[in-house]
This record gives sequence, structure tokens and C-alpha cells, in this order.
Amino acid sequence: MGRPGKRKTPRHKAPVRQPEEQQQSAAPKISGRGADPLQRLLRVVQGAGNAAGAAALQPNPAGAGGSTGGTPAYATTDLKRRLAATVLAESTESQQDDIRWIYFNLVSAAKGEGGLAKSSAYSHKSIWYRIWLHVLGDTTYGKDPLPGKKKEFSEFKGQTVKDFCEKNGWIKTVAAPRGKSLYAQVESMFTNPTRNPYENWTGQGNLADFNNKSNRDVYWKKARAYWWLQKDGKVKSIHVKVLPAGKDTQFIFNPSAIDAYFRKNPLPAKVPEYVP
Repeated sequence: MGRPGKRKTPRHKAPVRQPEEQQQSAAPKISGRGADPLQRLLRVVQGAGNAAGAAALQPNPAGAGGSTGGTPAYATTDLKRRLAATVLAESTESQQDDIRWIYFNLVSAAKGEGGLAKSSAYSHKSIWYRIWLHVLGDTTYGKDPLPGKKKEFSEFKGQTVKDFCEKNGWIKTVAAPRGKSLYAQVESMFTNPTRNPYENWTGQGNLADFNNKSNRDVYWKKARAYWWLQKDGKVKSIHVKVLPAGKDTQFIFNPSAIDAYFRKNPLPAKVPEYVP
């Protein structure tokens, strides 16, 4: 019996690998010309795959078939000026923040200026559309004479749009800042369309339109009928909004949603007029 003491922990030797095991567990080394042809091919394929994966992580360049976000190509400076001039001609200052989205929706759906055609101010090139356009920097109609019979232009009888814009103190102190502010809002709509509070709303008109005084179109009758349903609490969804301004009251609405409602529900034969 030997001398008592601490037991030594036995050392376990690692098993000796057989040549075949070593060959299977070792990471394959793929070098240049001396490598096996199949391994060289694998390396090329793997490298191509990595390159493709890296490329997939890169943003699409402009014009490469993918969307890069930002302002759409059709939203040129000219279009934004015309959109702003349309809104300014169609609304009072208290109404423009709502009405601008209607024309944004129309232009976005048409992917261009054709969306403005629903505005009578734009389609008929009303005098105030031409004035606002000049205020915004587009001098296309600068040489057009002012309407001689309109009282609001009596002080500028025989003068032009350009004269009115350059000599009128109100244009410089009130209209120009308002136009500049709205143009900035128009630019913001194209860069931040997710802020749109009136998605799919494309209807807009004045009292004469809404009350079928300027037309006999069922389009307006439906909008007015739905507004009465809203007012009386007979529907929950809001698809019509009144922008009050006395005789200049305007209306905006969602025609597609209203049409969908009246496909399932009868349209009254008579619909009361809206009286501000």
C-alpha cells in the first residue's frame, strides 16, 4: 500500500483520429490554381452569391425600375404652381387647407395636370386663377386685360394681370405671402403624402354646385343627400364636409364612398337644399 495523499485526476488522452476522419472534419482550403477544379467553381459561385446579396441591400438608383421615394416625376414646379393657383382661386384662406388635398388627390390619380380639369377656375382659366398664377411666379397670363365690368378691378380699368399684381398693395402685403405659404404646403403634400386627411376624397364645389343650381347632375344630389343623412345622424361614416363662408361656402366629399352607399340604399326623390 502506498503513502496516503491526494488522488491524482487521471489524464484522458484525446482519441487519435484516423486519417479519414481528419480529412472529413477539416475545413476545405480552396486556393488558386492548385485547387481542385470543382472547388474553384464552388468558390466562384459562392462569391457571385455574396455579391448579389450585397447588391440587393443597396437602394435602387433613380431610373433603375424601382421607386426611390420623394416627389413623383410629374410633380414639376409648373404643376405645383398651377395646383396652388387652382386652390387659391377655388377657396378662401380658411378653406384652402382642406381643399388643397382634394386637388392633390385628383392630380395624384391622374399622375399629372389632367387632375386639375375638374376645377372650373382651372379649366376656364378664370381671372383669379390667372392672377394667382402670376403671383406665384408664372407670368403666362401677365398681358391679359382685366375684366372691365368687375367692380373689384374698377381701380385698374384698362390694365393687365401684370399691372394688377405689381401695382396693387393688397397683392404685395396679403396675397403674395398667402400664395407663398400655400405653395410650400403643396410641396409638402408631395413629399409627405401620408399626412393626407382626405384619402380618396375628390369632390369639391360651391353652393350652386351642391344645390344643383348650376347643374342637374345626380353626382351633386347624392353628395347633398348624404350630407343630410350625416346631419340627421342616420349614417356613421363621414363622407361630406362643409367649409362655411357665407355665400362662398364650399363642400368637399368622397364620391366613391357615397356612390357605394347609394348602391345599397335608395336615393330620395327630393333632397332639400343646403342653406348657409
